[in-house]
Amino acid sequence: MYPNYVQDFRNNRFKFVTVNKILHDYDTVLYADSSVYMLRNIKQGVLTDLFDSMKTTFSDIGIRILTSSSHTNYPVTHPNLYSFFKVTVQEMKDTTQLQAGVFLINNSPAGLNVMRRMISCSLEPNCMAPEGAQVKCPYPGFTKNDAIVCHRFDQSALNMLMLELYGTDQTKYYNKTTMLHIKRFEECTI
Repeated sequence: MYPNYVQDFRNNRFKFVTVNKILHDYDTVLYADSSVYMLRNIKQGVLTDLFDSMKTTFSDIGIRILTSSSHTNYPVTHPNLYSFFKVTVQEMKDTTQLQAGVFLINNSPAGLNVMRRMISCSLEPNCMAPEGAQVKCPYPGFTKNDAIVCHRFDQSALNMLMLELYGTDQTKYYNKTTMLHIKRFEECTI
């Protein structure tokens, strides 16, 4: 049904295609990578608060991203993506990269527009995973804002789309939560 490269889990092309399969059956979907887990002692709010925010604060935008990185967008976004999104280098240098590993998305015109655009990028061979793109970022290269050193695939594409649609005021589509934690494989003990 989809090109073989969509099944390559290393580039995360599958993510929005998969969410889209169920989004039409629900008002809002919470997507979380396998590295995301709920904290046991939640000090602020409950899970339903996240869903409620999609009916109020984030209803016009259709998506709420819940976690961010510690670096900007520019050093972790392949230059080929600029041909797919109307975003400037300066906008990428001026904004923190938000993480695509956990988000809420609405079954609404705005949410479905985000979904449609991300699926389109996923299916385009040179958009989400351009030739030569590498996820491994050398330190401290990705912490500087002067050169592209790696690529974050779906995360870079989603950030570019959010900038194109809603501008550099990331509070329109991002609000962190203290209910979730991301634990990367490198942190796990076997």
